[in-house]
Amino acid sequence: MILPTILTGSITAKTAITATAGGNVTDSGSAKITARGVCFSTTINPTIANTKTASGTNVIGAFTVSLTGLSASTTYHYRAYATTSVGTSYGADSVFTTNAATIPTLTTTAASAITSTTATSGGNITNDNGATITARGVCWSTSANPTIALTTKTNNGTGTGAFTSSITGLTPNTLYHVRAYATNSLGTSYGADSLFTTNAATIPTLTTTAASAITANTATSGGNITSDNGAIITARGICWSTTANPTIALSTKTNNGTGTGVFTSSITGLTANTLYYVRAYATNSAGTAYGSQVSFTTSIDYIGKWAYQYIRDTIYNWAQLVYNNNYVIDSVRTPQDLRNSTGYFQFNSNNTYKWQTNTATSYTGSFSAKTNTGYDYGTTLNLLGISTSPAPNDTTKFDIYKLVSPNMTLNRFYGALNGNLDTIIVDRYYELLKNDVDIPSISIGSQTWSSKNLDVSRYRNGDPIPQVTDPTQWSSLTTGAWCWYNNDSATYAATYGRLYNWYAVNDARGLAPLGWHIPSDGEWNKLVKFLDVSADTTCQDCNQSSIACGAMKSTTGWNAPNTGATNSSGFAGLPAGSRYNDGTFYYIRSYGYWWSSTDYNTTYGWDRILDYNGYGVNRSINTKQFGFSVRCVRD
Repeated sequence: MILPTILTGSITAKTAITATAGGNVTDSGSAKITARGVCFSTTINPTIANTKTASGTNVIGAFTVSLTGLSASTTYHYRAYATTSVGTSYGADSVFTTNAATIPTLTTTAASAITSTTATSGGNITNDNGATITARGVCWSTSANPTIALTTKTNNGTGTGAFTSSITGLTPNTLYHVRAYATNSLGTSYGADSLFTTNAATIPTLTTTAASAITANTATSGGNITSDNGAIITARGICWSTTANPTIALSTKTNNGTGTGVFTSSITGLTANTLYYVRAYATNSAGTAYGSQVSFTTSIDYIGKWAYQYIRDTIYNWAQLVYNNNYVIDSVRTPQDLRNSTGYFQFNSNNTYKWQTNTATSYTGSFSAKTNTGYDYGTTLNLLGISTSPAPNDTTKFDIYKLVSPNMTLNRFYGALNGNLDTIIVDRYYELLKNDVDIPSISIGSQTWSSKNLDVSRYRNGDPIPQVTDPTQWSSLTTGAWCWYNNDSATYAATYGRLYNWYAVNDARGLAPLGWHIPSDGEWNKLVKFLDVSADTTCQDCNQSSIACGAMKSTTGWNAPNTGATNSSGFAGLPAGSRYNDGTFYYIRSYGYWWSSTDYNTTYGWDRILDYNGYGVNRSINTKQFGFSVRCVRD
């Protein structure tokens, strides 16, 4: 049996870690070639038991193979081999030495995704040139050929191949140089220097927070700066005015520091019962940007509103009772017309008066010095702390809203009226107007909603609303009534308000305080549609919108998980639960129910429901004996 005959070839290509070698099978011997190749080692006469490469079978002639995994600057022995069923034969032992290692070979990736403060680059390490890559990344500068001596660099791991780097902290509208780098034991090499220019900065992006905690003279708003768009925020706050689109040119603004994110602002120095517009602002080097405009109406001052209403009613009574006991205002106008109008009442020394409205319509007449009730106007004005000495003349005007002096206390005013004027009127309007001014409000779209559940015990005309605690009596009611949840005012009254049946909601005497009304089914739909334009306002017993649900729910006061609650609308819906038509109570802190003023039929009325799971605003009908919360909409 004869072994193959094989010659060892020369090294034809060599690097620090690779080489190309070969051989030539000149005779296969007495059997077929089953393997051929080159084996190599750092010791003489390597065999196929050492590291080897293969190059086909049953082939006579020359071949080449690649030797890999070599070490730099190292001497290797290699021999060609050929194997048959008889055995393996080898060519002569040959020697070569690998090249010394060098720094890596790499390219720089051109910058992309460029903004005013960021960009993306990277590199591709095509060869470590004999030494493992221990660090790689990019470095950048406003000067050419940046190096890793700078702090402005990334570290993107180890090894060869392509990598991507995020470049941050850049300056808008600036030319930068960037180079990829790779480090091995021989040193650091760089890709070619590449240029890019950052985008110019733009004004910030922000939103305005809906007004909340509204009083007669103060409110809370703020904003959220979601992006500085490439330039640091140097000032932020809100500005407000009684005219639309306020700007920072006004003195009525706040300064709430610097930087992006959410901030809260306190609005002060407001006038009672006044519509205000507010916008958040943010300033960077590119200019000042504004959030969307929101509006709100301040509450009516407690003493001022009560006095204002009472004086109007008293003046109407005077005008009605005097002058030959005939109506001095034509029959088309009613007491309510007079109460709801605005303007002033002018008293003249010759016992004549003039009611002048803000629309230039006036009504004139005369009266006797004493009215049928026995009190003259001078006495009344003096009781209110308004001087009538010297006597009013033809140019004397009393702005009814300003009749109460700023330093007048409630007790002084109430004592004066209760002790000297019609106590029936005082008793009726005291409770009514006190409740009216306690109603906080929020502007949502074109509507103004109360942002707290109604909590009154009298109708608008002053008549008391019965409180019914007995479940049997409650279940049989066909007239108005109210209750606390679980008949427990100590636990629930302050937070959740009262529950009313539908008969109280629609009593002709008026459940809503003056200037307000209970929302219709259509007005509820308008609110939901404003918060979510895709909401379904036609369905029944369905969830109209989960988006509107979250925007309407308070972020506190609900059982977990209170899904989706943001209260972004300022509605501040709370889960006051309900009283069923059998008189039992359910779902406190899990569900909020609110009546509409629209009846479905003689048995059912429309309502709205919010839930702790955030499924949506539910438009449903329930029997009129149910006890639900009530919200109001401004007239």
